[in-house]
Amino acid sequence: MTKPVVVIHIDALRREYVSSWLLGQKFERAGYRVIMTSRTSTSYLFRVFTPDVVILSHVFVLSSAELTALIKRNVKVYINEVEGVINDEAGIGSTYPAGYIDYKLLAGIFVWSRWSRDWVIKHRNIDPQRVHATGSVRNNIVTKRKDSQNTPAVGILSRFELINTFDGRHNFQNLLEIDPEDEAYRWYYDRCGIDSEAFSIVAKVIGILTTKGIVVSLRPHPNENVSSYQALKQKFGPLFNVDASYDLNEWLSKVSVVIGPTSTAYTEAYLANIPIISTQGIQKCHYSGADCVRSINIFSKAAYMPKTIDDAVALCMNSSLSPVDSPELNDYFDSFYSIRKKTNPIDEIVGIVLRDVAAYRFSERAVFRWLGPVLKYFIDVASLCRVAFTRHPFKSLRNIRQYNFNTVLHRPSEYMKQLKNGRLI
Repeated sequence: MTKPVVVIHIDALRREYVSSWLLGQKFERAGYRVIMTSRTSTSYLFRVFTPDVVILSHVFVLSSAELTALIKRNVKVYINEVEGVINDEAGIGSTYPAGYIDYKLLAGIFVWSRWSRDWVIKHRNIDPQRVHATGSVRNNIVTKRKDSQNTPAVGILSRFELINTFDGRHNFQNLLEIDPEDEAYRWYYDRCGIDSEAFSIVAKVIGILTTKGIVVSLRPHPNENVSSYQALKQKFGPLFNVDASYDLNEWLSKVSVVIGPTSTAYTEAYLANIPIISTQGIQKCHYSGADCVRSINIFSKAAYMPKTIDDAVALCMNSSLSPVDSPELNDYFDSFYSIRKKTNPIDEIVGIVLRDVAAYRFSERAVFRWLGPVLKYFIDVASLCRVAFTRHPFKSLRNIRQYNFNTVLHRPSEYMKQLKNGRLI
């Protein structure tokens, strides 16, 4: 019997590749053939190939017409949440847009929290048996720091994607689309000031630390233009580096402390027991919107809050600095990410899919299954050929390498292999 095929869509390479690869490894051990796709290949593959199971990051990865057509071809389609929210009606409403598709057609939705599960069931009219609060598959990658680890580098957690756009877009292009009288966009104006000030603070910290002979490693946001940091490399010299790891957790394994503006990106460092230093207490620019303020106040509980740059540098250089622990934040992370669940999210997702398809007959497509990986490879080659003949900023080779999984360009790292073999988890 030929192997059934599961397609796993990776929406953002440096956010999801590692966890998606681990999910795929689990499916392979269960007897599936796995194809991983991205924004440059998913839609094209489904035009020429019909898999058995599809796992998407968002319902809108495909157009509503494409998604409906895929389901009509007897494909089981699941949504595996990669950007969860909690107590945020607008946020979850945009993740699962009303009227985009008949949600009852989906084989299942995997969400991070019970709050999200209850919301999707209530507002999208889907069978409760098809919505599963599994937690985030990225929970599988979090590794708690071992006391014996010798990682003297200071980590800079960069979140400057608004002032350092990954596609080189000028800020005027965003501002032209914003109504200055609409309060819904107030966060954008706040964020531009916050990011500018935080960047200057971080740059000064880097300068002081490198002058003192300390290695500094910066982890860019996945949506940043990495080449922009060449200016910092030139200014600060060989003790400064820009991390190119596939996953945030791999970078965290290389640093002893993290500093940067307060954000949800503190999550992985906090869960890994790595000390966090926030620039928030030094900044003069802050959010004005109630929702943003509420979120910042929650995540600031994960960090030290120095009032001056000198204090921040002193904390960075404190080799005995211990991580902050907040019972309130622990409870929040459990409600948000289902951290305390005893089941492994990847194991749970694969188990649910296997149960759902146990009585499913795949034989009608058996003769064509071997074509899937071959077609995907040629689609990836074609996407690389396309960028050679276009100057579109979204489709440059640099951005494909940074953002979109491509079989030709991306291979599992040693860190990923260690995760798979259980040496890190």
